[in-house]
Amino acid sequence: MTRSWLTTSPATKQRHTAKRIFERLRAEYEYTGGYTIVKDYVRQSRIGGQEMFVPLSHAPGEAQADFGEAVVVIAGVEYRPIYGLRPAALRRLLRTGLSG
Repeated sequence: MTRSWLTTSPATKQRHTAKRIFERLRAEYEYTGGYTIVKDYVRQSRIGGQEMFVPLSHAPGEAQADFGEAVVVIAGVEYRPIYGLRPAALRRLLRTGLSG
């Protein structure tokens, strides 16, 4: 029911806010839960389908690094080493080759 309230709401000014949904739940369904859980649900529903990113920018002399975990099997034993990688250094290595 709350999902339909969120998806079928009219224009932005008239859409259901978390407060309005909370009030409707209390009035129409005798909801006894708290406002915070309704607010969190509404927030997750609204951002759930949106891709989000933070643009990266680095001052001269600073670097970007990516970290991760890999699965490595040596002599039948599985290891999960954590690695760090500087993408710019990797691109330079791939461009110039191992000798450069």
